[in-house]
Amino acid sequence: MSFSFLFFLVLTSSFFISAEAENNSCSVSLPVALVDHKGNLLGGATAKDLTVELRKQTLPIESFTYDTGARRILFIADTGRHLPAEVRKMEYALMTHVLNTARTGDTFALLTARGALRQVRFEDGKDAVSKAVQELSSDAKEEKKAGAMLDTIAEGLDWFGAPKPGDAILLMSDQLVPYDTTSQFRGGYAVDVRPLNENSKTTFKRLAQLVAAHRTRVFGVQFGGVLLDPATYQPGDENLLGLAIGSGGYVVVDAMTPFGGYQLTSARIDDLQKKVYQLTGAIAEFYSVTVKAPAGTEKQQLKMELASDLRKSAYALYPRWVGACGQ
Repeated sequence: MSFSFLFFLVLTSSFFISAEAENNSCSVSLPVALVDHKGNLLGGATAKDLTVELRKQTLPIESFTYDTGARRILFIADTGRHLPAEVRKMEYALMTHVLNTARTGDTFALLTARGALRQVRFEDGKDAVSKAVQELSSDAKEEKKAGAMLDTIAEGLDWFGAPKPGDAILLMSDQLVPYDTTSQFRGGYAVDVRPLNENSKTTFKRLAQLVAAHRTRVFGVQFGGVLLDPATYQPGDENLLGLAIGSGGYVVVDAMTPFGGYQLTSARIDDLQKKVYQLTGAIAEFYSVTVKAPAGTEKQQLKMELASDLRKSAYALYPRWVGACGQ
């Protein structure tokens, strides 16, 4: 075999390998919100201000735009009677506030878990959601109960149908599942990382996969628990903060007392409404960062690094898992 023919074979093989790798890659759009340490959105960034990595390799950024389009937001509210009545009233006050301050074009839906059952789909309209929230605010005890939290989230994801940019869930509860958990000590904190499944058909692992596949971000208001340094949590943790971080969202914590007490005051409502307004701002506006991703992305965790000058004043909310390539 001549040297020139061997060189031709190697060159041809390299071409087909490269072509196959190209065919197995796809463009993935990541919703990225830049937030300062007070929860305010930051604008004015460019593609040079961040890098996206997968398996320690930098992914090419194909486009970098600011997206302020219409959003679909699904409320998931815990109406279980295990919550103090004041907490349930706060949930209804927050949903009402979000609806009253919503932008034209945004659409809403409502699902409840554990307690009084309400199901209002996107196509039913915002007025129907407002009516259901108003009915719940009477806090009357009802016989028909909603399902487990993880199953409710999974059902809600199906309501979105084909993913649209910025799809989001706003979840309000004290916990995703009951308190019996497996904990790990991290940085001096005991972090609950693997709870029981509350007789759910949906496991937490499966739910995280569904959230990534639907390209939906999860935001939350968690009542109860203690406010720990978010750095002690990780995207794979089986709790609300872990689910939110993994999807590109975040959680506002409004803690009850260690004995489960909760006092509803005007000042508390005003403070939490302001925090949730900031949270919904991150739903409404974000950078759409399109990267070239290889096949197998759904099994790998993305990492995003901000430029050193920006890193001092802000952090990025972005999905760690983005579903299968080409999905």
